[in-house]
Amino acid sequence: MIKKLFTIDDFVVAFISSLGYGYGETISRLSGWPKAACTAASFVLGIAAEELISRIVFSPSVQKKKEDKFITYALFVLLFLAAHAVSVRWMGVSMVDYLVDEFQSVVLFPLLGFGFNLLLRGYRILKIRRLYGEETDSYVFDVDDEDRQEINLRNRPISGDYGDRPAVKTRTGIFVGEEENKSRVYRGIPYAKPPIGPLRWKAPEPLPSSDAVYEAVHFGPSAIQVEHKGAILAHHRQSEDCLYLNIWVSP
Repeated sequence: MIKKLFTIDDFVVAFISSLGYGYGETISRLSGWPKAACTAASFVLGIAAEELISRIVFSPSVQKKKEDKFITYALFVLLFLAAHAVSVRWMGVSMVDYLVDEFQSVVLFPLLGFGFNLLLRGYRILKIRRLYGEETDSYVFDVDDEDRQEINLRNRPISGDYGDRPAVKTRTGIFVGEEENKSRVYRGIPYAKPPIGPLRWKAPEPLPSSDAVYEAVHFGPSAIQVEHKGAILAHHRQSEDCLYLNIWVSP
């Protein structure tokens, strides 16, 4: 079953950062920019606010305690209120006049920004779920390029000659590793059938015999782990399919 896409944190982040759209439009227009430039500035500041606030709110240090999240939310709201107060002083009007005259910037642009921010957040969550599985909670933000490259590294079958690389023959196949620091290293050797689908929550079953040749140079996935509630550790590929051995052999 697919988990719900958004949490309350996602909505709060989208709401707070949406204020950046309105403020971006306000300051650019007060600076005398053309209408198209004002709209562009609105989206630039709004998207930047969503990126920054998401990274802060979904960081481990903030997610650990509800009190820290509340303080973080409050600080962001105060920051944007202060920014609008500066605009009021800049225009030399009262806050009431400002809210009436700047209805488009204070209400309409943030509403559009709120919807756009949710689309951005949903895209990021779905991307993470494609990498880590549909059951991944939505308390995730993103993976960087290094993580993404590591995720895509998998041991492949070898159809031709593997030269003088170290190899070990087992009942389930021949695994070709590599030399590293004067040791022979074999990474990601499966030792049982993947415990997924009908094999989930059951005792591991042996792999069938095989004479096939496989790489053994990349780590297999580790078991799903969390650093704090719902936050998937993104430093390494994770999966329920995690029954692999990594072996270092002295020369």
